[in-house]
Amino acid sequence: MSHQKVLSVKSFLVGTTTGVVVASLAILLFFFPKQEQQGEREISHSQIPQSSESSSLSNTNNNAEIVRSDQSSRTDKKVTESLDSLINDDVADVGQLLELLQVTSKMWSEQGISALQQVFDSIEDGSVRESVVGAILHQATTDGYEEVFTNALNLKGDARRWILHEIVTAWSQSDPRATVAAVWALPSTDPSIRMLQRRTVWEWAEIEPRKMLANMDEVPENIRNFAQEKALLALARTDPEAVIGYLLDFSGSSREATLAHEIAEHWATHDPDEAFIWTQAQEFSTSELRRAVLETTLRSYARVNPQGAFETARKHPRSMGRSGVETIVIAEIAKSDTTAAVNLLSEVRNEAHTIFNAYLNIAQAMVQFHLEFDQALELGEQVPLPQWHEQFFRQLSIHWAAHQPLELLDRLDAVPSDYRSYAAYCIIATNSVSLVLDTDQIQRAHSFLNAEDFARVSKLPSHYVNTIQFPTHDKAAYSPAELAELSAKSSAAKREVKLRRQGLLDKQ
Repeated sequence: MSHQKVLSVKSFLVGTTTGVVVASLAILLFFFPKQEQQGEREISHSQIPQSSESSSLSNTNNNAEIVRSDQSSRTDKKVTESLDSLINDDVADVGQLLELLQVTSKMWSEQGISALQQVFDSIEDGSVRESVVGAILHQATTDGYEEVFTNALNLKGDARRWILHEIVTAWSQSDPRATVAAVWALPSTDPSIRMLQRRTVWEWAEIEPRKMLANMDEVPENIRNFAQEKALLALARTDPEAVIGYLLDFSGSSREATLAHEIAEHWATHDPDEAFIWTQAQEFSTSELRRAVLETTLRSYARVNPQGAFETARKHPRSMGRSGVETIVIAEIAKSDTTAAVNLLSEVRNEAHTIFNAYLNIAQAMVQFHLEFDQALELGEQVPLPQWHEQFFRQLSIHWAAHQPLELLDRLDAVPSDYRSYAAYCIIATNSVSLVLDTDQIQRAHSFLNAEDFARVSKLPSHYVNTIQFPTHDKAAYSPAELAELSAKSSAAKREVKLRRQGLLDKQ
């Protein structure tokens, strides 16, 4: 199968739960309908009366046309009835994909573009519908996209929008400039066409960013800024240094920040030292943007070389009123390995804000990403600045209640007594947005409130915190074994994501 066909199949079938099955089945069916159709043609020809009289040739031809027309009508009706029978039987559509593919493939061969409308409108299961229609589209575009695209413009409703989008996405991957030219030749008064126009430009920017940037005059003026930004972001992912020169053109705009962060994130993965130097030398429009881009650089650096990122960050001067930037690196490391992050605590610079934020960042990662709740509480007790304990547990409670409210509720007795009431208040206040606690759980949290925090709760909307919302499982807390299993799965998944982002693990 050619590269173009592979790209097409991926585009038409990506994201559907049955796509892989449909793709393999569809390959077997591409030429099957054509063979049957050829057989039907041979049968129809054999039914035409033959005569040696030249004067009867005209009548014979007319008879042949009538027979072919009648045969075609009967065949169209037959396959349509077959589709209706499959859809309306007692078997789930997903359980009879092979039969659906056979029937719809024949419909396409015999009826053309009208078959797509009928199939799309007939199948109710979204994943099955998109997989089956996607297989037909792949068959239809084997020899090119332009004719199918032109014919698809005559479709109606959701079928028209979905099918045009799929064609344009696949076409752009094989010939983006031709796709742009075809789509932008259409009147743009239809909102769905305007969406297609943006889509084609986006695809071109993703696939050939350098060519797009070199040929911006081919992009319609009213979408040129959008196209340029997408192309620059795409190029920044593979060659970040090549787009640095554009930053001054965007100074002070949101595009400056968007592009700067993209440069920093991807440059730091393969040349972190140079990326770090660049963040110091670049003429950013504000000091706040420089700080933000520095943080992005360090986070990206930490994902590929934690120790190197930490050492680089520790050498960076601390800004007035801010903690040392090594706390950013520690926070990123803690997302995947809290033990490694804890081991770095003794090496952070001896400055109150830096020490406090380093401990807090690790504790927040423990409760959010690793379900290490008891370890987070223990870490809070170890903060070497007693005067900061209250602020530590208050901020941890806010974060914990936002991400794992049931677990915090189950462990309120383990929270230091001086901060227990505020933790209970955080659970109740957060529930006014998350709506995950029922009445009994709310009342349980109420039992931990002191007078001050009870007064705060009384100001919250009562219908949010005093009535049953969504039911929760009977056992709010996980057992130690369950926590260990969940933590291991979470860590493994994060490592896999990290490796995929670095291109070290092939996508399946």
